Amino acid sequence: MATQIPEAISFAYISKIDPFHALQTTWILNILTPLIGGRPGLLSSTSGFGAIILRHLVTNFGVNYIFYAVILSGILQVAFSICRIGQYLRILPPGITVGLVNGMCLLLYVLQLRYFKEYPTHEDTITNNTDMAMVTLLALAICYLLPRYTTALPSSLIALLVVSGANMAITWRTQWDAPTIGIFNDEYALPPVFNWTTLSAVIPAGVSLFCVSLIDTMVAINVVDKYTNSDSEQDRVFFGQGFSNCVAGFFGGMAGSGQAHQSLHSLKSGGVSSLSSFMAGVYMLIIMLIGYPVVAKVPLGATAGITLYLVRCCQRIPIVDIT
Repeated sequence: MATQIPEAISFAYISKIDPFHALQTTWILNILTPLIGGRPGLLSSTSGFGAIILRHLVTNFGVNYIFYAVILSGILQVAFSICRIGQYLRILPPGITVGLVNGMCLLLYVLQLRYFKEYPTHEDTITNNTDMAMVTLLALAICYLLPRYTTALPSSLIALLVVSGANMAITWRTQWDAPTIGIFNDEYALPPVFNWTTLSAVIPAGVSLFCVSLIDTMVAINVVDKYTNSDSEQDRVFFGQGFSNCVAGFFGGMAGSGQAHQSLHSLKSGGVSSLSSFMAGVYMLIIMLIGYPVVAKVPLGATAGITLYLVRCCQRIPIVDIT
């Protein structure tokens, strides 16, 4: 859970939805997936690649179209698992996964630059470049340097806490004005009338979400399998992920999938059972119920710095073995 909060907030801003719905997606996935068909030790959260797809949908059609797109991706995952096609994903060439991951990482990196535009073209663009740059660099430095000294603490969470505390302290004493997340908006956007126009808008997004969710989850499953030296029932995991995404979409959430780096950190901390994922969802729900005023004080620069760090960690370098 330590790394899920900053990532969910960052991905929410990428997809142009309120962080409330991203955090809600995270607790729904982590509670329902292990109960229905998850894999022990596998954590689920909002998807950065899915956030890029949803950003395009929200920009062109509106936030209320997310309802149909996320539910469609969940239905496709459930159908995929029922047909037991997951076992054939192992034969996909590694280059497909490497190319997709690197391409999405490049897009995530470019999207962070919107915070530093001198002349804004969107209403969410930040013009206070100096404050944003300093906050972002501080968060990025903590994420990079802390793991060199200890891996017991998640660097992204520590960066979030340190930068938020420093920002509140400096703002209290000076005219420092680094933008923060602000109060959550938990209003539910009613879906549009279901017709052919709506269907033609959400089908490409839903299918794209389905594809990136499969690849995200498949990579995470492989990481957990190698760490625990065991095999997973991929179709069972896809069924649980699909059902959880349907529920998250019904409540206005964004798409989610299995997360390799979050699962690996949980495994290293002893979270080898499904209970670890379930409790991560419970703790996230508690934070949403009573801790949202604190989360509202998080600077946007912190989420940008954490995202840049995650982009660097997710990049893949293709290696060709020459014999």
